[in-house]
Amino acid sequence: MDALLLARIQFGISIGFHYLFPVTTLGLTLFILITESIYYKKREEQYRIASDFLVKILSLIFTVGVATGLLMPFAIGANWSRYSAFAGAIFGTVITIESITAFALESAFLGILIFGRKKVSPFIYLLSAFFVFFGSHLSAFLIVAANSWMQTPAGFQIVNGEMVVTSLKDAIINHSTLIRFAHVITAAWLTGAFVIAAIAAYYTLKRKFTLLSTLLLKLSLPIALITALAQPMWGHFQIMNVLEYNPEKNAAYEGMFKTTKGATLYSFGIPDEKNETIHFAIGIPYALSLLESGDPFSEVKGLEEYPKEDWPPVNIVFTTFHLMVMLGVVMIAVAGL
Repeated sequence: MDALLLARIQFGISIGFHYLFPVTTLGLTLFILITESIYYKKREEQYRIASDFLVKILSLIFTVGVATGLLMPFAIGANWSRYSAFAGAIFGTVITIESITAFALESAFLGILIFGRKKVSPFIYLLSAFFVFFGSHLSAFLIVAANSWMQTPAGFQIVNGEMVVTSLKDAIINHSTLIRFAHVITAAWLTGAFVIAAIAAYYTLKRKFTLLSTLLLKLSLPIALITALAQPMWGHFQIMNVLEYNPEKNAAYEGMFKTTKGATLYSFGIPDEKNETIHFAIGIPYALSLLESGDPFSEVKGLEEYPKEDWPPVNIVFTTFHLMVMLGVVMIAVAGL
């Protein structure tokens, strides 16, 4: 096991654990805005109770998200120090903008949601709910933009071995930012919906807070179903983007070692990178070619077309991609049921 793999594992665990909290935050802010808007319009007490309940959960999730997020700059600098020094002019700038604008906006108005119910007018409280929603989503946009720039870099030139920014706008809104943002936000709303539905289901089974749990189930499950159905659509658009700009990655998560006409779309398999094959493969013949080009007999490029040093870790990428797809199908089924 070399240092690169260890760095990937350590960083993956750190950011993977942290990531759970921001996406849950995004989902919760949507439902707080919905319940608070209905309460402001109808003045029905059950919606105020639901909003206050969700704010309490949000305050906990947000706190843990901040604590785990504080580790990320150190992890990036420690694990990828040469990259940080080279790409800091764009990557560091975008992350800094996120911290001093979106994160600050979200944090300030979250304080009003937690402590200001009886200290500000209903309209100001509703406005605070909107700014927490807006700030968290602006924060997500900038972070996704920074990540997307690493996949589809734009807005810079290399001059004498140094990165020089030519257009910060092009760097932020690069070739994959908007597609990735739509995919991430839909996933975040889906996460929030399932977290709320799970809490409400628990209370329903325990026969506690039945009015609250019934209301939360009625709000969360339709949104869970809508977002779960939307995810494959955004996912397909992102796959097409990856196919254009990062074809090696596309070949890796589809398990395509050899260039193939009429390629099979694998639903299960165990990749063997050494022998360049998929063991116990189960799939749909011609489906991958059809999805990627509209022609079931079209050619799909395999990893053999690219230098081996440019291959992603095929086993990890293939397995996690297919696990994501499987979980997506499960979520559609659960929400629909």
